[in-house]
Amino acid sequence: LSGLIRSSYKGSEDAVQAELFAASKRAAHLLRSRYTAVGFWRAGKEVFEAQVEAAEGETDWSTAAKEWLALAKAEVEADGETSSPAAPSGSPSRQPQAPSTFSDDGPTPRTQNAPTEGLGV
Repeated sequence: LSGLIRSSYKGSEDAVQAELFAASKRAAHLLRSRYTAVGFWRAGKEVFEAQVEAAEGETDWSTAAKEWLALAKAEVEADGETSSPAAPSGSPSRQPQAPSTFSDDGPTPRTQNAPTEGLGV
């Protein structure tokens, strides 16, 4: 996803940008609710870094991506501090966060007719 965002976001149609943002938003939600292992957070960090770079200048989307990136950095750093032989890096050492603690409301895509089919959004 990070490679796709880096290669396709800039210069693409609003609908494509909206889909890529929606995919990043979904990744953030899944990291908070299901896939809590640090390996997933590292991958998410790459996605959010790409989204921040791509959405530069788009205030709402950039702000949301920066928040997700901050969460990912915190999780990766926290794992570095709490890793032990009993809980090796990359193992699911943390419990999923309740979905209610994550605001999934983020900015609304610019295009009202942007297709969301297949994204699970």
